[in-house]
Amino acid sequence: MCIRDRANQGLQQSRKELVVSRFSAAAELARASNSKVELEAALEEASARHSEQLATERAMYGAECESINARLLSLKSELAVEKSRRKETESLLEASKALSEREQQQHDDQRQHQIQLKSKATWHRIRGAVAFTAGARPADKAPAPVSYTHLRAHETPEHLVCRLLLEKKKNKVINMHQSADIYYTEENN
Repeated sequence: MCIRDRANQGLQQSRKELVVSRFSAAAELARASNSKVELEAALEEASARHSEQLATERAMYGAECESINARLLSLKSELAVEKSRRKETESLLEASKALSEREQQQHDDQRQHQIQLKSKATWHRIRGAVAFTAGARPADKAPAPVSYTHLRAHETPEHLVCRLLLEKKKNKVINMHQSADIYYTEENN
């Protein structure tokens, strides 16, 4: 066999293989076409089933979703109303608290002023009574005399302390005199 014959044999062999591979490729292409058609049909069937199921679910849950959405909107509006009420209540509470504090401060100031006025009036009455009894004031400018009970009714805490200290001192002196009297009478007997 010569080289040419061998080359012809190789060429024929290659042609046979090529024809076989073409037939197998055509068979595979046919199978793939059939598979593609089958796959497309299966896909369309699955899509149709899914669409039906989705439509069923939408019909089933659609009304429920709408009622839930409506309830959610009403709850949101109620929440907004409640928030505005809370803000109004808080602002009213703060205003009331500020007003109450101002009223309390005014009351305290008025009470302090009244106490100061009573204290000054009592002091001036006492001074006037002492000056009047001492003859230091003319008769036309002398205040009217007041009772001891009246003075006690208007005394301030400072006056009270002074009066109590004076009474304590007075009681000590009286007690000393009484004890001295008792001692003196015992000696004479």
